Amino acid sequence: MNAGRDNAGDAGGSAVDAALLLAGGSGSRIGLDKRLLTIGGRPLVLRALDFLRDRFPRVAVSVSADRPIDLGPAQEAVVVVPDRWPGDSPLAGLASGLRETGSPVFAMATDLPFPDGHALDRLRSAWHDDVDVCMPTVGEQFEPLFAFYHVRCLPALEDLLATGRHRIALAFPSLAVVRVPFPDASSFTNINTMDDYRRVREQVATGLRRPPGRPVEAVRSVVVAVGDPPDHRDQSEVDATAHALADEFRRLGLLVHVAGPGGRPPAESGGQPDVIVSTAAGALPDVVVRAVGDEGGGSATGQAGPLAITDAAQSSGSDVVVEDAAAAAAYLVVRLDSLRGL
Repeated sequence: MNAGRDNAGDAGGSAVDAALLLAGGSGSRIGLDKRLLTIGGRPLVLRALDFLRDRFPRVAVSVSADRPIDLGPAQEAVVVVPDRWPGDSPLAGLASGLRETGSPVFAMATDLPFPDGHALDRLRSAWHDDVDVCMPTVGEQFEPLFAFYHVRCLPALEDLLATGRHRIALAFPSLAVVRVPFPDASSFTNINTMDDYRRVREQVATGLRRPPGRPVEAVRSVVVAVGDPPDHRDQSEVDATAHALADEFRRLGLLVHVAGPGGRPPAESGGQPDVIVSTAAGALPDVVVRAVGDEGGGSATGQAGPLAITDAAQSSGSDVVVEDAAAAAAYLVVRLDSLRGL
């Protein structure tokens, strides 16, 4: 059945208590893990979770089986669902999430920087039990990655995946679809390129728009000390590790200052830095990063590594060892709030 209906008006509003964050994480057009790109010092994936957790008691996060993500403390409040199908597509994530939850879900892509609660409310009011899909449309364009899906969609979605097809829209002719019209796509525009990301950052910096979640102003800088390695390598190697780590933080959009011997000015001017990477003796850090391994070595990526990360606030517990500076930045960026005591 293809209902193909336009706005259902005041038809329904039956409860959907589960949300599904589509966080496959390909990011091929950006060249890095865009789930961890930051807006106002917080990664996109955590801001998306803020938006969903404020509105749904149950939240699942679908991830590609070969692109897992560390959500830091937020992981305790969600269910992480690895994709059951290859292909790293939103369709695979949607089908995996529906299979896991066994109930209707509101599905949203991670890379929507400005999801709108009012838009969600309009969709929710148009949803009812005999609808399979309830999604926004802008003119002839539909927005399937900010939409409600019934678990009845599963057979149609899994049939597509079984034949290697990954376009969600191919399932719509066999489903009851409610289309809710919107005047523009500003609430549904995603980040596909670094130019998109720069535009979003400019909109936030100028106060034109605000992302979901905590305020964009940093409460305080997180101090990351790059410590002496066990074999007391010279200061130049410590400095190299500090700069490699600072560069990876900057790639994720954070404002960073390197302090201590060999320090350099922030990459961006103005404002309180999100992170201070310090090589100065006597620094009072939130976290310590130091090189481990043989003779400085290096990782498969050519960066300084492996690196051990120690939370300075914990009196006991094992270090976390990561491959290189990029992995250290990925581990820490989702923990900045907890390091600030938030």
